[in-house]
Amino acid sequence: MVKTEGSTYFWQVQSLNKTQRSSSSEIRTFTAGTPKPAIPPEIVKVSPTSQNVLGKQMSFTATLNTSFPENLYSVKVNIDDGDFQTMSAVTGTQFTYNFYPTELGDHHFTIALFDKDGVIIDTLGDDFSVISGGDNPPIVVNPIPVTPVVVNPPVSNFGYTKIANNGSTLPDSAKLGNASTDWGCTKDNKTGLIWEVKTTDGGLRDSAKRYTWDKGNDFATSVNSQSLCGSSNWRLPTKGELEGLVYCSDGKTKTLGKDESGYICTGSRTAPTINTTYFPNTQSNWFWSSSPDAVSSNLAWGVGFNGGSSDYGVKSGNGFVRLVR
Repeated sequence: MVKTEGSTYFWQVQSLNKTQRSSSSEIRTFTAGTPKPAIPPEIVKVSPTSQNVLGKQMSFTATLNTSFPENLYSVKVNIDDGDFQTMSAVTGTQFTYNFYPTELGDHHFTIALFDKDGVIIDTLGDDFSVISGGDNPPIVVNPIPVTPVVVNPPVSNFGYTKIANNGSTLPDSAKLGNASTDWGCTKDNKTGLIWEVKTTDGGLRDSAKRYTWDKGNDFATSVNSQSLCGSSNWRLPTKGELEGLVYCSDGKTKTLGKDESGYICTGSRTAPTINTTYFPNTQSNWFWSSSPDAVSSNLAWGVGFNGGSSDYGVKSGNGFVRLVR
């Protein structure tokens, strides 16, 4: 017999004597409900328990000992005694919740199993810590593997012009150097912006040097004191200006909004994702912009030239810098 939830059914109890004749009877009723597991599920494992980087996505996960009907139970996470947030089901027994930490130090989380009436029937929690990122890049970008092979299009396909250290215009045959008539900057003829070109001489503009966001602005001050390429108004580029340097080898690109993160290169790509004919010595890594995050004062935007993507990072983390004017 198939029973419908919420329906009422009748059944009769009848007693018989030795001659199989009814001596008494009683009619009883019951209402069909949703079947529950004989034993409620339990939380058997939670994470994270290790250090996490400020402003970088981290994930809370919970593993249960058995699956359950969605209308009977729910799994939620509580961070530092805040409101419980519903976790998403990955499988029947695994649940996850993504979170961006905004405060340094030690924290605590609790994952709870709720029944359909909102009553907690099981909990499990742990401590976790949030760090500034130290010497690591502020954002881990490029989850899609790239081939570290430099492939540049013909020079004529790009509107770039080489600029000398004294500010004069140079032919494409000019070489990078420290003399006043050597190549030191590159002009984007489309936007009119002039960009710093990195060196490998161990000097002020060496390509291996990394900076926090604040130190990047200090670097601009130092470059201005030397009047690079005849000018002293060098600065960190905006998010949009820096995104404009990304070169996608197959030509498949996406224009991102002012506060939009994601990949600029939407197809295959080679690292670094920039035209290395005019921007040699570019690290396949993450570069700071001057644009702060609209939500958190601890974050600022940058571009990853290892995969052609834009995202925000913690200002106290280390990234690379390319100045513009």
